[in-house]
Amino acid sequence: MLLRSLLMVTSGYKAKTIVTALPGSFLDPLLSPSLMEDYELRQLVLEVMHNLMDRHDNRAKLRGIRIIPDVADLKIKREKICRQDASFMKKNGQQLYRHIYLGCKEEDNVQKNYELLYTSLALMTIELANEEVVIDLIRLAIALQDSAIINEDSLPMFHRCGIMALVAAYLNFVSQMIAVPAFCQHVTKVIEIRTMEAPYFLPEHIFRDKCMLPKSLEKHDKNLYFLTNKIAESLGGSGYSVERLSAPYVPQVTDEDRLSRRKSIVDTVSIQVDILSNSIPSDDMSTRVYPPEL
Repeated sequence: MLLRSLLMVTSGYKAKTIVTALPGSFLDPLLSPSLMEDYELRQLVLEVMHNLMDRHDNRAKLRGIRIIPDVADLKIKREKICRQDASFMKKNGQQLYRHIYLGCKEEDNVQKNYELLYTSLALMTIELANEEVVIDLIRLAIALQDSAIINEDSLPMFHRCGIMALVAAYLNFVSQMIAVPAFCQHVTKVIEIRTMEAPYFLPEHIFRDKCMLPKSLEKHDKNLYFLTNKIAESLGGSGYSVERLSAPYVPQVTDEDRLSRRKSIVDTVSIQVDILSNSIPSDDMSTRVYPPEL
């Protein structure tokens, strides 16, 4: 498979700026809706993104999806976000958020998909997040929680609980990364209540064999959910600009979506060839890369 070749090509690649690793000519086909059709293709796309985003070798520390008691123990390596990376997120952030949002809501997701989506959020926080991006990622997480509760997509209960667990794992991670005590306290309190009353909302339980699932989510106590007003209050008290938290995240619809999300396997292969032909410049690699023959 061509994406597997791309995964090998990008393994070990380190770019000084994210725009070098993910130029528009590469990012657009990589995040194409045509590559969203199969859960294994989605896994490969996320793994390629991780190869390119993880410039400080943190991915192994994030492996698996779990509630991390003390993120400081991971000894995450990071640097201050540079101007070029901040500019990249202003231009492409919505595209990345949208890919994660829609990827979380796919009905054929398995545990590995949720693990890779969680890692994507964590790596974006480490490598690309200034205060504005942190707010955007929290908005995205809350939107995912809301989508699991409302369930307009008629997802099975396992997938709804999987999304809830992913959100819990990510908010636990980001709250500790930005080290806002009141935010950490809110997240910790919700996780503690879930542990006692709704363990299927936590990754350690929902992804375990024979986890008991609830019959519905509509009647759950609000204390089991992460609340926007509580988060806004905690972040605002620490100097964050939280006005946008009150505006629910809504993914942008692309022209390709308006036409049709469904594409033939020929179109999908064509996109993968395009990705490879526009992939990492050969000057940055130890060997020159050619697209494999079909």
